[in-house]
Amino acid sequence: VAAGLASLGVAGNVYLSSSVMGEIENPDGQVEHQRMDDSRSHRAVNLSAIGSVGAVYQLADRSFLQLEPTFLYNLFPVIDNDISCYLWSYGLNLTFYYALQ
Repeated sequence: VAAGLASLGVAGNVYLSSSVMGEIENPDGQVEHQRMDDSRSHRAVNLSAIGSVGAVYQLADRSFLQLEPTFLYNLFPVIDNDISCYLWSYGLNLTFYYALQ
């Protein structure tokens, strides 16, 4: 037995740190990796819009499996200098439920 579900919402985000990874190729062809930590130019707190559509499957009398593809998009730019940067992500939530009663 399956039931459909859809959800929309807003979530708060707190970014603890940020870094930029760079790759530089020297004239001799050697590749050098550099990491720069700089959270001064990043917004530490943000809000994201979340949307998902999925299904709940009843496996047995008291157990359920939920599959839910999810999309998340920042409402405000994380970086807002010469170039604005909005973070986004998508994924699949897989949840198992067992009813105790």
